[in-house]
Amino acid sequence: MISGVCHPVSAGALGQHGAARKRCGQENRVANTKSAGNTGKDGRSYVRRLDGTRVAVRFAAIQLGDFMRQLPFATALATLAATALGATPAHAELVTPKNPAAIVAIVESQGWPAKLVTASDADPYIESSRNGLKFLVLFMNCNDAHKECKTLQYYMGFNDAKNLSFEKFNSWNKEKRFARAYRDNEGDPVLEMDVDVDFAGLPRENLGESFNTWASLMDAYREFIYGD
Repeated sequence: MISGVCHPVSAGALGQHGAARKRCGQENRVANTKSAGNTGKDGRSYVRRLDGTRVAVRFAAIQLGDFMRQLPFATALATLAATALGATPAHAELVTPKNPAAIVAIVESQGWPAKLVTASDADPYIESSRNGLKFLVLFMNCNDAHKECKTLQYYMGFNDAKNLSFEKFNSWNKEKRFARAYRDNEGDPVLEMDVDVDFAGLPRENLGESFNTWASLMDAYREFIYGD
């Protein structure tokens, strides 16, 4: 069963999402075989852009190559942003977690289901799935009324691959970018990706591209856990 860890700047928020994380891991237990639902004839994974077109996931394995290793960190990020996100319109629509419906719409624009779950005593989250893998979009750093959230966290886990070595997780975190892997308190493998959407928010297209990155990471993580 999956319990996870607290967001570094949102102590206590995890407990509100604990049950959702647990269900996500349980449902992914039967999804550990590859699904061709979003895989083309060329074997590459595809995602859907906001305009409805399908594109190959560009971050296959999210591997740190020699090129990125040789660049200063800030330069690497700038290069990645220019390549992955392209030019941002001067008056791009900005979205924030303060408007959960906007996040739901972006998830659905990828061709994935999106169920927004809210409660008076807990922060909201979105249940979704892709290629047979369940995942969550957690709204984090919310106020005491569980609104006005500032950040997002993409989350997935499995509960049928317990007790993998810490060395295995270390190898993921050493070689991959954008999402961290760990073994939770019950021995289950978890993957999390944080997205800071504070202040004015992010352009809608940019947030949509973050889900493309997440899609590739989910595929890579399933292969990482079950491929050997």
